[in-house]
Parts: sequence; structure tokens; C-alpha cells
Amino acid sequence: MKPLTATGKFEMVKRVIQRVNKILFHAIHAGLIHANPAANISKAFEKTKVKHHPSISPEELPELMKTLQVASVNLQTRLVIELQLLTITRLSEASGTK
Repeated sequence: MKPLTATGKFEMVKRVIQRVNKILFHAIHAGLIHANPAANISKAFEKTKVKHHPSISPEELPELMKTLQVASVNLQTRLVIELQLLTITRLSEASGTK
């Protein structure tokens, strides 16, 4: 897991640790081992660094809508963005809507 940590893939390290612990937990309950040797392994690695997506305040929304109306983007793109703003859907949901 050190190569994953070195490349900044902290979320993947977290998931690998979770899976290893599940396997070892099952081995304990199956009587194959007596203790989980990886019980506290997550403490040896950095925590996942959370990076939130940028957002706008509700007060900025009218200006965004005006800017979107005059922006030089494809009509379909503009309509998908407006649909997302009005319905709070994910891009994949909004773009797949018929």
C-alpha cells in the first residue's frame, strides 16, 4: 500500500484496508485465525484529504442564470445545466434524461 500512498491514492488505500479487515474478520469468525493482525493498520497511513467542489451561494444564482443565457455554449449544454440547477440532479442523470 506504500506505492498507493506515495502517489496520493489515499481513498484507494482506505478501501483496500477496509477489504482486508473484512476478510480477516471473516477468518476470525470461521475459526481460521484468532486475531486480526491488521486491526489498526489504517493508523499507519494518511487520512483521505477531502476536497469539496466549489459552490455558489443562492444570492449568486440569478447572475449565473443571466450569464448562462448569453454564454456561447451549445443550447443542449445550457439546457442540461439549467435542468441540473432546477432539479438538483447529477450530470449523468440530467444528460441521460429523455
